Amino acid sequence: MDIKNLVIDSNKVKAARVSKGMTQADIAEHLNISGNTYSEKENGNTEFKLKEAVVIAFILEMDIEDIFFYREVEFNSTNKSA
Repeated sequence: MDIKNLVIDSNKVKAARVSKGMTQADIAEHLNISGNTYSEKENGNTEFKLKEAVVIAFILEMDIEDIFFYREVEFNSTNKSA
């Protein structure tokens, strides 16, 4: 079974954020996360939650599809713990 993860287009988010005069810390504050956590997410090292993606798109006045995309990942049901 395949599932999809929400992945950010870092270049688009950074460009939009900078064009709005916002820092990573500004957006992190809206998301109630630390600046370091936001930085890790914007740089693609960890993934955003759907709710965070919606908030970012709203703040940056962009469609969510313009800055995020889905990546197919394989889900192996034998890895589930009982």
